[in-house]
Amino acid sequence: MNKKAIVFISIIILGGTYLLIDNLGPLNQKDVVLIYFLVGMVIVIDRIAIPLPTKQYLHLDTTILLASLAMYGYSLTMWIVLFTNVYVFFYRKLKIWQALFNTSQFLIMLYVAKLVYINAGGMIGEINFVNPWPFFLTAITYMITNGLIISANAFLSDNLSFIRTLSDLFKNSANNYFMMIIYAFILTMLFKVQTYIGSIIFILMVVLMADNYKRYFHLLEKLKEKANCDELTGIYNHRYFQQALKEELKKAGTDHSLSVLFLDIDHFKKYNDTYGHQVGDQVLQQFAGIVASNLPEKAIFARYGGEEFVVLLPDTDSREAYNVAENIRKKIQKASFTGMSVMPYGCLTVSIGLSTYPEISPDGEALVRNADQALYAAKRLGRNKSKIYSIKTDAPKDVAALRSDQELHQLVDSLMSMLKNKDLPTYDHSMRVCQYALAFAEWLNLSSEDRRTLEFGAILHDLGKMEIPREILNKKDSLLDHEWEWVKKHSEYGESLLKNIPELKSILPLVRHHHERYDGKGYPDGLKGEEIPFLTRLLTIVDSFDAMTTNRGYQQTKTYNEAIEELSRCASTQFDPYLLEEFIKMLEKIRDQEHGMLEHVEGV
Repeated sequence: MNKKAIVFISIIILGGTYLLIDNLGPLNQKDVVLIYFLVGMVIVIDRIAIPLPTKQYLHLDTTILLASLAMYGYSLTMWIVLFTNVYVFFYRKLKIWQALFNTSQFLIMLYVAKLVYINAGGMIGEINFVNPWPFFLTAITYMITNGLIISANAFLSDNLSFIRTLSDLFKNSANNYFMMIIYAFILTMLFKVQTYIGSIIFILMVVLMADNYKRYFHLLEKLKEKANCDELTGIYNHRYFQQALKEELKKAGTDHSLSVLFLDIDHFKKYNDTYGHQVGDQVLQQFAGIVASNLPEKAIFARYGGEEFVVLLPDTDSREAYNVAENIRKKIQKASFTGMSVMPYGCLTVSIGLSTYPEISPDGEALVRNADQALYAAKRLGRNKSKIYSIKTDAPKDVAALRSDQELHQLVDSLMSMLKNKDLPTYDHSMRVCQYALAFAEWLNLSSEDRRTLEFGAILHDLGKMEIPREILNKKDSLLDHEWEWVKKHSEYGESLLKNIPELKSILPLVRHHHERYDGKGYPDGLKGEEIPFLTRLLTIVDSFDAMTTNRGYQQTKTYNEAIEELSRCASTQFDPYLLEEFIKMLEKIRDQEHGMLEHVEGV
């Protein structure tokens, strides 16, 4: 403690001592009984904490002092302060100078409040219900004096800004002060009616209020917890992860690292397809339990979506995070799960990618993105691996640098094999759309890069239908409204399935937007005209033509001429009129040449 602080504390103690000596007066038996009663009331009220939404607690002992000052005067209230602080001295095991300072602070605050009360027109022992402003002004003065003394002490003792400390104090405690003033006024009115009965009523009111508030905030916490938790696994959900990431980034900095782990269960789609989602859900629950039990206490664990999970590791550098990831990976590999015979290695495995702020990633967005890239690098390296993000190996590069053409085609073939197993008609449709799209690209003399994008976009545009239940995909009757809404989601599902494959980034607009309409009435985003990417407008026409001319249970198959007529009718509403005109010209040429591409179309 510096000399300035010692001088300030000494002045406060001397001021309080002077006020105590100068204002102590004789007490009669009635006063002594009242003092002991009110001291007991202060001690009881002090032990009853009212919870607040800010996770702080409100103690109403100050209300007794303010009510006592207004009704019984300064001298009697001083005795209450004196006896109460003797109790606090022993109960909280304060140092002598702390007890003297606290007592003197209360005496000074009450004295200033008394002067304001009298000069504002208030009368000791009387409370004017019609004009309560002298009392409110007194209570406000009491709170301000308290803030001034606290801020001065912080300034002199800890070199904190006086103005900032005072401002923060009132900003953070304004609601508390307001509530204490209101309760003090209520207690003063009860004292006016009957001191002892009024006190008992006030204590009961505070007890009931504290209990109700505790119940309410407990329920509120439960609801918040439920809103932040994944219903299946019981861990945090994606929403909470985003909130926690923002909070932890604020705390992290040059001296504090923040690491992120992305975990993805390998080959989980195969497991779900074999045993069904109910059994798969049990595996997810068991997986989450194993991971949670092998994380540091400060870690934040959340389900990111599907079989993908994420872990926030505050104050953890990349090497420490890697050790956590490897421990999890090994525990999962050794754990016993139901039905592992269908998995490639006869056990469940997990791929993990990680990144660290600010060591590897400069901001929150990069932190998540880089951990995600590292995860898919681990997948490319053969799965069942933990991978720290490296800009040299994991950052998106030119397509050719990431995978050879052969590797990329193998990846696409693998994805389409899964679609073929789920829905053969959709697979066949995608293959035909690809044929039409490549022929149209040649007709339009598109660049090799655009042809490549269109090829993969056409093949994979309906990949999201893997997420649609078989009973809907194979339904022969017209789809119900809710079933149709589910089917419409397939473009978003497809984008979600492909978005983490950097080599296929260019086809995402085709996958997401191939059901947009030229007039803006399509889905999922209602894009209009040239807001729809060029290749997507092209794919929309090709996709629609094959859909019209293919036998589907929920719509009537159109002949070649009927399909051309339908396409023409929708020019400028559903389709780009220029591209549609060129596509029809191409079809006419193909038909005239008796091209095998149209063999499945009736009326050719």
